[in-house]
Amino acid sequence: QQQQQQHCSECNSTNNFKEDQQQQQQQQQKQPAHTILALALSQLHLPEPNWAVPIDLALRQEDTADNTASCGDSVAAASGAADGSITSKQKAPEVLLEQPGLCIWHSRDISFGLPKVHLRLHLVTPAVYATPAAAVASRLLVRILEDVLLPWSYAADLAGSSYNLSAGQGGLVLRVAGFSGVAQQLLLQVLDGLKGITAQQIQDRFRTMQGRLEQGLTNWTNNNPAQHAEYAAEHLLQQHHHHNSDLLAAAAAVAPADILCLQQQLSSGCNMHIDMLGYGNVSRQEMCQLVDQVQQLLQPEGLPGGSWPPLGKVLSLSPMDMDSSEPEVQQAVLGVPMTEAAARAADAAEAEECAVGASSTVGADTVDCSVASAGAAPPAAPAAGIENSSAFTAAAATGSFNPASVICVLSNPNPANNNNAVYYSVQLGPDTVNVSVLLDLFVQMSSKAAFYELRTRQRLGYAVTLSSTSLHRQLGLVLKVQSPNTAPVVVSTAIRVWLTEYRHNIESLTTEQLQQHKQALKGKYLEPAKSLAEAARRTWVPILSRTLEFNRRQQKASAIEALSLQQLLSFYDTFLSPEAPQHQALCTQLWGSDQTAQAVANAAAAPETQASPLHGLLEQQAQVVVLPETLQSFKQSRGLMPIPQLHLPPAAAGTNHAP
Repeated sequence: QQQQQQHCSECNSTNNFKEDQQQQQQQQQKQPAHTILALALSQLHLPEPNWAVPIDLALRQEDTADNTASCGDSVAAASGAADGSITSKQKAPEVLLEQPGLCIWHSRDISFGLPKVHLRLHLVTPAVYATPAAAVASRLLVRILEDVLLPWSYAADLAGSSYNLSAGQGGLVLRVAGFSGVAQQLLLQVLDGLKGITAQQIQDRFRTMQGRLEQGLTNWTNNNPAQHAEYAAEHLLQQHHHHNSDLLAAAAAVAPADILCLQQQLSSGCNMHIDMLGYGNVSRQEMCQLVDQVQQLLQPEGLPGGSWPPLGKVLSLSPMDMDSSEPEVQQAVLGVPMTEAAARAADAAEAEECAVGASSTVGADTVDCSVASAGAAPPAAPAAGIENSSAFTAAAATGSFNPASVICVLSNPNPANNNNAVYYSVQLGPDTVNVSVLLDLFVQMSSKAAFYELRTRQRLGYAVTLSSTSLHRQLGLVLKVQSPNTAPVVVSTAIRVWLTEYRHNIESLTTEQLQQHKQALKGKYLEPAKSLAEAARRTWVPILSRTLEFNRRQQKASAIEALSLQQLLSFYDTFLSPEAPQHQALCTQLWGSDQTAQAVANAAAAPETQASPLHGLLEQQAQVVVLPETLQSFKQSRGLMPIPQLHLPPAAAGTNHAP
């Protein structure tokens, strides 16, 4: 009876509320229109004051002689590239400060008529990626900081300014874009928040951010097979790379104390270097003032000699003798530059072993001769102008490099997706201007042909792409195929056949056709930036990668002009042809069915006496078959690719960078 009475009282209160609402509506309808308007206007109000609304919209003009003081004692004109050349069309940024722990670049650009600036900071430190636990802690720290700063950043976003903070293998990267005065304040707020975040703020947001990160890492398995195949190739080729499964395990075990410990390490400035760029509507004097504030906040002490975390070390697919005393082999294996005397000795030995007359040039660069492999016709001369990779070609010439064909068979992260995928990549060595141009030209002329042959004519898959890739500035050619019903072994065979037969297409190119491809590439290289953001990105990339090649696009445009058909054929015969002695290919295969993948694994491991047709196909395609359980042993058996040339900052006091 009490429950019934309570239920009745609740029903009566609900009915009374509805009746009151109806009466209010009826009364409002009876009121005159001007009374209703007055009531509505009385409820309107202005938003709260927004700190990020810009006040100063003036375009910064050239600094006068009185304002040319440096942000320190070392002001120098930035070099456009390694050789110091620069064209009038490409303005290199000015070096305002270069000292242990802090390097600053500045470029005033008002050509777009925008009173905006793009600020970039690279906080280089090994702390954020030393272990899977550190990588997870850095991601959580970034997410928690974003949530803490949300009231400030939301107001800035409404007023046209924004920031992005991300954690990578080399450290933290902060990007700020917006109106000149506002962007500078926003940058300082982010850095102040990073330094001043409290243990309580971390604790309050930890569970939510941890759950979101775990969900994101778990959802990774739902990527399409082609993405998984590409990820597996990049994981296999990198010496220091944490797999998604390792990150997921670390995310489950991480604690708030781990995040606080990382934050305190970053706040101390110990073992940290900062590269910073100010691009757009910002004066030199404003940059110097901003630099002083950044330095006071973070107090970076610099990195010890020989330490540069963003330098990703890429494994060579060729098995090489790690104990070889040959200096050129040591450079190719260990990534250590040769001394001048050793380089001269290697060049002399290389000249003696080369066949006479097999050399050509791009511009002023020469290339070494080709080497015939046993049982195969000698290929044409290697591509000309492969600068800074003489050790790579010398090792191949002396037999230290073996033609490598590696197949990596993956376990399917998403068994619900029955599609197969093949990611076929060819290693080409360090990124140089001439090799990059040759690769761009090959991709320009062959991408449509690959799509037509593999997708349209043979119908091997519904997604077929041919492109270039750069993994830590190691160049490569990539063919990617995703198929619902064609086995990866068949697809990889078709790729090798097409790549072998494509030489006829290159040979049949007319002078006019080659010139059309060259002019199309030259137009892409010299195309001006279409926005201030794109111009800032073009200036930031050489700083982020530490190449400092600010006129790289102009260099490539000059190189493409001097390129000949014979040099393209030499490049193909040396690196791209599956029959070439220096062809180093990695083919990652993802089979849609786990049972089929297991059959492939069994076939790869089967002795010759029990060889199956599938084993025969694998044997024809690869010297090495890598399975999930043999991945680590394979990586340990490979040496390193030659390290590309870098312009490292001054080392911390009392240390020196390794050569």
